[in-house]
Amino acid sequence: MKKLFKLISAFAVMALVFGIFAPAAFAEEAGEISVSIDGVAIDFEGNGPALVDGRTLVPVRGVFEALGFDVDWDAEAQVAAITNEEFELIVTIGSSVFTTNGEDFELDVEAQIIDGRTMLPIRALLESIGLVIGWDEDNQVVLIRDELRGFVDFTPNPNAIENQLAEPQDGDLIAILHTTMGDIHIRLFPQYAPLTVENFVTHAQNGLYDGVIFHRVISNFMNQTGDPTGTGMGGESIWGVPFGDELSMNLRHVRGAVSMAHAGPATNGSQFFIVQRWEQPEVHMERIEMHLADADSLIPARPPEREFRSGDVWPEGMLEWYLENGGTYHLDFNHAVFGQVFEGMDVVEAIEAVEKGEADRPLEDVVIERITIFRFGEE
Repeated sequence: MKKLFKLISAFAVMALVFGIFAPAAFAEEAGEISVSIDGVAIDFEGNGPALVDGRTLVPVRGVFEALGFDVDWDAEAQVAAITNEEFELIVTIGSSVFTTNGEDFELDVEAQIIDGRTMLPIRALLESIGLVIGWDEDNQVVLIRDELRGFVDFTPNPNAIENQLAEPQDGDLIAILHTTMGDIHIRLFPQYAPLTVENFVTHAQNGLYDGVIFHRVISNFMNQTGDPTGTGMGGESIWGVPFGDELSMNLRHVRGAVSMAHAGPATNGSQFFIVQRWEQPEVHMERIEMHLADADSLIPARPPEREFRSGDVWPEGMLEWYLENGGTYHLDFNHAVFGQVFEGMDVVEAIEAVEKGEADRPLEDVVIERITIFRFGEE
């Protein structure tokens, strides 16, 4: 009887411990999966990623300390606090929700402890602070790119549009899109969008855009291209993972602006578009009037800044300019402008005017035959 009692007691203790400390699902062997930040592998000291329900979970402390964060652990509350000067992330064991700077985000696999380490799918946490994460299936590596996070720059520049529309000067970086409907000359702005320009120029020089079609053309809006699959669903960056948005007061979505197409914040790949809006639709005129009336109104949230004030994004005079001159003002600080057409807007207009079918796709292909990159004055 004493042996039976001891056995039952042992099982009860094991059940209690398992209920508190065990993961929500059994961890599987993760094999040779590793994690790198900007190409440098993280040393997890023999206790690295694990697989749970087919998802890769990684040690929170190892990743975030490598990124320069402090990680504090409250054993009683089972809570990890991950902080630096800009962000505070709170992760609770057993929860599928975490917070970044007080805002709730969801995890598809809950945070849990495996072999004494706090583990969770790291993508959601990193994306909540504007970092980029990818997966190298061939080498089984989780790719974290701190250097590709992009930025938001609200430094005032009252001459932004004037400078953007200025004629190119000697030494400016130029791209010529040689299309089946004519040439489009673009002045590039590496000083304001270095990652975006590097990505575009490298793709152009490597021939990625050769033979690529304009797959989406919407009249009085924009012409979109840059997808080697021609479907609107393809294309990737030169780094093999999406990269962050470079959003600057110096570059605007004026008519002729060249900007990155994406599927949401920090998802840039190879697709881009050329703005050709010549007048504001009525709905946008109403919204512009609303913003003019209330400069303190908030623009829909996006990471990493969460909320933008209308008056910050469009300082005095800028919305009036959009009213008079067209352009897609609502894309400012949502997409990264990196160039401006200075010759060949007639070609942009000709592409805009082609007959379209389903999904705004031209019925006859308009093709980028090749792209020439050079410095103005050095042709």
